[in-house]
Amino acid sequence: MTELAHDQEILDLVNNDDVVVGTTTHDKAFNYANIKPYYLRAANAFIMREDGKLWIPRRTADKVIAPNGLDFSAGEHVMSGETYSQAMVRGFQEELNIDIAEDDLELFYISTPFVEQDSYYFNYNYLYRSDTAPSYNPKDFVGFEWLTPQELLERMNSGELGKHILIAITQALLRYQA
Repeated sequence: MTELAHDQEILDLVNNDDVVVGTTTHDKAFNYANIKPYYLRAANAFIMREDGKLWIPRRTADKVIAPNGLDFSAGEHVMSGETYSQAMVRGFQEELNIDIAEDDLELFYISTPFVEQDSYYFNYNYLYRSDTAPSYNPKDFVGFEWLTPQELLERMNSGELGKHILIAITQALLRYQA
C-alpha cells in the first residue's frame, strides 16, 4: 500500500453530534469554508512529568498553523476510520518517536466546536505521563521546554505564539487536576 501525501490524507467530516457524514482531504481542512457545515476531528496530548511540568515543543517555521509557536506535546488530525486514541498513538510515533498503547493515554477533556471559540474541531485531549523528553521529529519541532500549566498560560496570555486552543485546553487541564 502506498502512503498518501500529507495533503491528500483522508479525514472524516462529522456533524454536530460527532457522527461521520463524509470525508475531505487534509489540504482542505485548514479553511472552514471548504467543509461547512461540518466539522473535523483531532486529538492532542500533553506529556506530563511527575513534578507536573508539561513537555511543550516549539513548532517549525513551515507549519500552516502557529509557525514557530508553542504546541501540545503531540497533536493529530483523526484520519478517516480512526478513533481519537488511535490517532494519538499514531501521533506519538510520527512526531515523538515513542511507541505507546491506547491504554497509556488518560482522557482529560473533550472540546467541541460549540464550546471553544474559532474552532471547527471535536478534540479529545489526553495526558501521557513520563519523565523522559522524547526524541522528537525535527520536521515537526525545533525545540522544547518543560513548563508548568501556569507558566504555559502566562506565556500564551502575554502574547507568545502558539496554537490558540492551547489556552483553553490548558485551563481544562487545570480544572481536571483540581
